[in-house]
Amino acid sequence: MQSKYMIFFNLTIETISFIMKPISLSLRLFGNIFSSEIIFNLIDNMNTISNVILNLIWAIFHYLVLPLQAFIFITLVIIYISQLLKH
Repeated sequence: MQSKYMIFFNLTIETISFIMKPISLSLRLFGNIFSSEIIFNLIDNMNTISNVILNLIWAIFHYLVLPLQAFIFITLVIIYISQLLKH
């Protein structure tokens, strides 16, 4: 009798986990891209002479970090797919 309830509970938890993994991955990617754009806008709104230099420094940093973000994103996608196919 208890196993029926545990199967339902386990199915509910696994369904929520299955749905939330891609959502959390997409929100993480969106947050990383959006935060960089916000920093570009904040630098532009400082009204100083050094805006061009600060934007250039941030752009160099941003383009150095982009491959790392892409690597993390692809790694997480591969992990999620491999967990999905293992079951």
